[in-house]
Amino acid sequence: MIRWQVGYSCFCAGRLQEALDVLAEVADRSDGDSSPNIMGFSPWIMSLMISSRAAAWRGDLDRARALDERTIELAREGNRAEELGWGLATGADIALFDGEHRNARAPDLDRAVLEALEIANRLGSHFSRTTTLDNLGQAHLVAGRWTEAIRAFEEALDLMRREGTFTEDESLILAYLARAHLEAGDTSRARALVDDAIKVAACAERPHQEAFAHLTGARIDLTTDGATGRERIEASLARGRELVEQTGAHGLSPQIREVEARLAMRSGDHEASGRTLREALALYEEIHALGHAARLRAELGV
Repeated sequence: MIRWQVGYSCFCAGRLQEALDVLAEVADRSDGDSSPNIMGFSPWIMSLMISSRAAAWRGDLDRARALDERTIELAREGNRAEELGWGLATGADIALFDGEHRNARAPDLDRAVLEALEIANRLGSHFSRTTTLDNLGQAHLVAGRWTEAIRAFEEALDLMRREGTFTEDESLILAYLARAHLEAGDTSRARALVDDAIKVAACAERPHQEAFAHLTGARIDLTTDGATGRERIEASLARGRELVEQTGAHGLSPQIREVEARLAMRSGDHEASGRTLREALALYEEIHALGHAARLRAELGV
């Protein structure tokens, strides 16, 4: 269990490749044994689940999906309820990077996350309920249900702070909530939330989460200020790119490139905008983010 904790700590600290290496070692040592340890969890299944999240952040979406499908399969076979809930809900993490949900073991994202929430409620686990409410908010973001996303993220944050659980993802949930408020049209609330997200991520040393928060901040400033906020937007994107290089969180790279294209468009440089959008499309296709790629192909008419 100690090595699994090391792997999870690496993931939380944004040392994504190190996390994948350690967790692969744990999975190899498990030698196909999905039985629980003294803490009641299966190290093998847990290692696969966290590895799927790390792979998504790294931009290896095919691997992320395969690991998550294996997590769900093993948890069902072994009657491991809590691990099953986490596996079912992890599809929402991956879908945010992909732009759509694709999972052979849980093809309906909404149904999968609601099943995970039912499991968490039945077990009475504050940790599982908090993580799954976060995933529920992500599923709403993917589907464009902004009000529902806001409600889920706010409930997750309230439970997190009240029970002191899943605090390792506080900055990320704040950034997700900021994105939901942005899409719902409340830019002032979005700005306040993303500023909090950046501060929490920096203080807690969560560089991959900070990268996402800076990306979200750039989106907010682009919406509120457009080209007049160019300097601040470029600074946010530059910091985001720096943190992506530091952590290997290349799942964010095409999103950063896309915001750069939107900034060029708002600045009136349509040639640069079109060229940069095509670069973003190539990056989405490179990591097999098929939902985002389809969206940009439709926009570009290619």
